[in-house]
Amino acid sequence: MTFTIALLTLLIPLHASPGEGSQWNGTASFQSSPSSGTTVTLKFPTMISIPEASYPAKIARGTCADPAGIAYTLNPVQNSTSTSTIPVSIATLTAKPHHVAVMNAQGKTLTCGNIAEPRAAT
Repeated sequence: MTFTIALLTLLIPLHASPGEGSQWNGTASFQSSPSSGTTVTLKFPTMISIPEASYPAKIARGTCADPAGIAYTLNPVQNSTSTSTIPVSIATLTAKPHHVAVMNAQGKTLTCGNIAEPRAAT
């Protein structure tokens, strides 16, 4: 007997907050597996890496324009990247509004992206 495990992948853009500069433009990729939850990877290809710098990251309820509280804390962004595993599926994240945000040490949002269900091309 052969079993197939379907992996679902979602990629969303992260846009720098006004005044924060293009180094905070990046992507959040989500790979969901029935057995291990969802792996979330944040990447900022134009970021100037400062090894000791660490930026808190989260998935929150609501949208970037209308946040409604933290749903999942992600590993901080260090050296232009962050990888975390959360115990939910992509379907759960897209069922209601959620967004990804990275903040500075004072809690100001540096970059944000709304998590949306993938749409078929028209």
